[in-house]
Amino acid sequence: MIRSEVMFRLHLSEHPELCGDLTKLASALLPHENGDSSYFNTVLYQVIKLIHIDEMETEFYLFFSVAEQLTQISFETKIQPYYSRNVLESILDSNLYHIIQKDGQGFSAMMEEDGRPGNFLIEQNIQEAANVVKNRTMALYDEAFQMKIHPEEAMGHIASLRSNYMIAVGSESIRAQAMIINGMGQFPNARYDGWYGFLKQKQFLGAQGWVEFLNFLSSALSTRLLESAEESKPLSSLQEIEHLREDILERTKKIAEYGIPPIDEKHPIIKTRYVVLIGKPNLGKTTIAVNWLVNVLLEGKKAIIFSEETPESVMLYEYILPVYIYRKYGFFASYEQIIGIEPIGGLNAEEIEEREKTIKMAICDIVDSGNYMYVSSLNAWKIKDDLAQIYSDFPFDYCVIDHSLSVSGGGETTPRLNALSKGLKEFKNEYKTSICLLSHPSPDAKKVVTRDGASGLTRYSKQIEGDADDVFYMFDTPELETNNLIGFIQTKGRGASKVLEIIYLTKVFEFKVFRYDASVQPVSSSVDDTISRIPNDEYDEYDGEEDFDE
Repeated sequence: MIRSEVMFRLHLSEHPELCGDLTKLASALLPHENGDSSYFNTVLYQVIKLIHIDEMETEFYLFFSVAEQLTQISFETKIQPYYSRNVLESILDSNLYHIIQKDGQGFSAMMEEDGRPGNFLIEQNIQEAANVVKNRTMALYDEAFQMKIHPEEAMGHIASLRSNYMIAVGSESIRAQAMIINGMGQFPNARYDGWYGFLKQKQFLGAQGWVEFLNFLSSALSTRLLESAEESKPLSSLQEIEHLREDILERTKKIAEYGIPPIDEKHPIIKTRYVVLIGKPNLGKTTIAVNWLVNVLLEGKKAIIFSEETPESVMLYEYILPVYIYRKYGFFASYEQIIGIEPIGGLNAEEIEEREKTIKMAICDIVDSGNYMYVSSLNAWKIKDDLAQIYSDFPFDYCVIDHSLSVSGGGETTPRLNALSKGLKEFKNEYKTSICLLSHPSPDAKKVVTRDGASGLTRYSKQIEGDADDVFYMFDTPELETNNLIGFIQTKGRGASKVLEIIYLTKVFEFKVFRYDASVQPVSSSVDDTISRIPNDEYDEYDGEEDFDE
């Protein structure tokens, strides 16, 4: 087979549509009542000439690797391949431990995302991973078998496979943006590293490097599509490439800045991003998110905020307007001053009159611009449809959901939150928006900050953390409280190396506004000492699911 030089390694779990196409094509390889082994090699070839097997990961890598082995045996023996469940299980039992030990296909990352140990230097972890991966691979086989798709029907899914493949490659290339612009940064230790491994071999640096990378990507992907396409479709493929390039540029557009230089230097607020902000109740999550939302409004972009707990008038006058006035006009006006029940003091009459006019102007700014919307009701089970309905009338760039447990829907908490996260992820990918979800921390959250390697920062749902592109964790200590500071740390950044260094944000005006001050940042030697002072019982005050359920 002719193979293109560039390896497009995909994190398949992030692309459910592509996984769906692969599962349907996998079904056509199996000996169910609609199966036909005479099509086996044809169907398999259609898959692997587009997505090379060594570019796949976890259960899909294993499933199609076994299929390729059966094809080779068929070629040597002249016997039609028969892909039975027993064949797959036998091969996995014989080879899986050694395959996982090499960890070339995302097994470690899969385990860590599932909250399990991913250090394969420890034999026990390898065995645990082997059990998990085997179960997932057999589940994939069973799902594909139950579909009972005839090979001729499966061939009709090739067009969808190609389309979703291009979307996946484009989406994953976004994670290369921060690395290129930030001078590559640090690389993870895992062997399965997608674009990281590729970029280490290239010299794409800075903003110009990002443009060069896009051109390179277009050329390389064009080659791959032409290799895998039928002879009659080269022009269509080239047109698709240009469309993909434009789509990637659109998805990576900057919306605004967070106002936190160490984070903005990696990547600011960009489109097609799912961000989770975690912190215990009454710590200031809403304040932080509102500051980000105001930054978006000041850039002339559209933003919405959902809150079931904060009424619309309070959200506007007590949260958004004070921040907006401070960020745009340079002075702070309290909620009481904005609504006119408290006089503005400390100024002469002319200055007071000028500030009152400015406050009215700020209100007009937000109302007349038509860029802000308050949302009072969303349903977790149909969050994607709810947001799509809002988007059809108000095409927003930025969405804040305050908070995960206040989104209605009923039912058990964990499935509801998982459905919420899945819908948010799908929506941001389809509509190219930036989403910020506020969440409460799990009892294990401190372990992440203290570098114990725990996962599962978000309360009741590990999926939220897994789906998110960025995860930020807020915390306080008695010392921070005394110095009017809040602890802030990024524990996940898709497209950037994991950074666990602490950032201190200064609380301003009773924490309606935050500021980043380089002079108060902790030195490296004090980081561990700082996090050791986080109270162990900081979660006890709401350690009960009933506190949050409807």
